[in-house]
Amino acid sequence: MSTGHWVQTVRTTRPTPKKRSPGRPEVLDQQSRRVILLRAAEAAFTERGYDAATMEQIAQIAGMSKKTLYQAFQDKHSIFIELITELDIFPDARTEAETSHDDPETELHLRLCALAQHILSPRQITLTRLMISQAGRLPDLPASFHAKVMAKGFTYIFHSTARLAAQSASLPTERTEALTGVLISVLLGDWHLRTLFGSEPPSSTEISVRAQEAIRTAFPPSGTTL
Repeated sequence: MSTGHWVQTVRTTRPTPKKRSPGRPEVLDQQSRRVILLRAAEAAFTERGYDAATMEQIAQIAGMSKKTLYQAFQDKHSIFIELITELDIFPDARTEAETSHDDPETELHLRLCALAQHILSPRQITLTRLMISQAGRLPDLPASFHAKVMAKGFTYIFHSTARLAAQSASLPTERTEALTGVLISVLLGDWHLRTLFGSEPPSSTEISVRAQEAIRTAFPPSGTTL
């Protein structure tokens, strides 16, 4: 995909600028500017790879000067860390709301499906490949990724697991953390690794079926134990 296409994409997804007088350049607040630069960096890293992408290319894709880029980020390393650990982190408020439900089991199923669809999405697979490729050279990246990304996804499932465990007389609530790990492990299985190596991601129907299997594994019928 050409850089020109990425430039067009980044520009069409700019946050709404503040009102300005005719003939004056648009005014962006600091956070909006950072988001545009991060999306430009994602485009550059995806198309060229981390090593080949340059600060000049990122600024060009964003439609900003190198001076503006360096005012926001110290170097390519800092952009990459923030891109992986801060931009579009799952789940956002909308996803949390859409996957909430009065029935704990229904909510858990919805959230497992949402988690799998996020982790196995083309964008997330691309970012994960980039992160893996640089993990050895950026020693702070894995710990930051775990603390800011993986832990949030785990907590998202943990809360629903705790609700379902609380209404199950056969399962003590102190096992919630272990049950959450079981749910996520069964849900993803070998899908994540296979998708990272280029296999097609599972369909939404396959994910839904696997989510139900994960729930049955973590919460077996009465009279059986995990």
